[in-house]
Amino acid sequence: MNDSMTFLVVDDMEGMRRILSNSLTQMGMKNVLTASNGAEAWRLIQSHNVAAVISDWNMPVMTGLELLRKVRASAEYANLPVLMMTAETERHQVQLAIESGVSEYMVKPFNVGALEAKLRKAIQVPRPAALLASRQVPVLRRKGAPSPKPVRDAAAAQDGEAAARPVLMVVDDVADNLDVLVELLSDDYQVRAANSGARALKLLDSGKIPDLILLDVMMPEMDGFEVCRRIKANPATADIPVIFLTAMSDATDVTRGFEVGAVDFVSKPADPPILRARISTHLKLLRSFAELKRNRVTLIEQNAVLQDNLRLRDEMERIAQHDLKSPVAGIVNFASSLLDDPQLPQGQKEVVQYIEQAAYTVLNMVNLSLDLYKMEQGSFVFTPGTVDLVPLLQRIAKEKESELAARSAVSDGARSGGAGNHLARGGRRVAVLLAVQQPAQECHRGGAGRQRHHH
Repeated sequence: MNDSMTFLVVDDMEGMRRILSNSLTQMGMKNVLTASNGAEAWRLIQSHNVAAVISDWNMPVMTGLELLRKVRASAEYANLPVLMMTAETERHQVQLAIESGVSEYMVKPFNVGALEAKLRKAIQVPRPAALLASRQVPVLRRKGAPSPKPVRDAAAAQDGEAAARPVLMVVDDVADNLDVLVELLSDDYQVRAANSGARALKLLDSGKIPDLILLDVMMPEMDGFEVCRRIKANPATADIPVIFLTAMSDATDVTRGFEVGAVDFVSKPADPPILRARISTHLKLLRSFAELKRNRVTLIEQNAVLQDNLRLRDEMERIAQHDLKSPVAGIVNFASSLLDDPQLPQGQKEVVQYIEQAAYTVLNMVNLSLDLYKMEQGSFVFTPGTVDLVPLLQRIAKEKESELAARSAVSDGARSGGAGNHLARGGRRVAVLLAVQQPAQECHRGGAGRQRHHH
């Protein structure tokens, strides 16, 4: 890296362009170009022998990422070193820059030493090999080896399909009834059979929990009502739907069945289509209830996160009020004191002015954040204030002049047929923005330049 190289600094903030230019000057570089956006930078790259580009990420007209991609897509400038600078540290942004072919990536703030080291690396290796690592590499096979084919064991496939089917438990003391039900339902469900209430409870205690239970009412030793009561009394099995199979039709028996926790009754002998419909309906209800429970848990967790975020926000507001506002105000006061020094060189005075302006910007953001917090808390007090419009309009005109000119140039390139009209419109925008200063200055001289401003 030698002092004859030409470096291009791209940033939409004038203060940042000045800081980077001064840093390059401290490194001994004599040729430094500046641009306020990617479109302006691209024109400079095409018209000058640029050795390296230092670009911000977020800019109007054309972002730094768009500029990077445009450079890499050009056969003539594809190997131009590009150093991206940003205050963001999000992983996806770094990945985007790497995939787009960035030479180096640097996070603001920085020092001259770190900038020089990054630039040297970028110039030595404009297209880092790390880019290749982010791309998929095909699987290599020996020459002549056949391509691997997916092998699926038939037994394993059947086991997987069976595992996906709902599990039913059928409880009846009559073996013939069990055989009929198992044969009827096995095509659609996994069916487990128990020939007594005690056997059913033992299976449940072993951890073999079904999705639904078909339970006979009239059984010796322990009838279906008692079995159902014990199932519902156990937290591990309480949510299993129980459908009673019974020949009883007395309203008292039906009522008792619902009281102990049954969800439905099917009369014996069971009609196959009706039985399948009842089972399918209650399994759907079971899945719906399970989904509602999961959603409830998710909502509870999200609510807890929101509560934590609100608490953290309140803490951040207090930090902004006490821990940030005071040191930023100190920077403003210190910069103002330096500017009052008549012996301060003009070059250093401009740098201090940028520092003061940046500090005022941060202080204003802190104050606006505090005002918003007060509004939300209902403690905000409306206080009208005054603002001098002349320097405000001058600053806006200065900031927007290059941006509007760049937008006009982009429009010219996009629509060559109406280039004159687009340029004329862009020029009129700049002229109007600049011309608004004159009546503001006259109004200011007349004593009416200070307008009411609402905070």
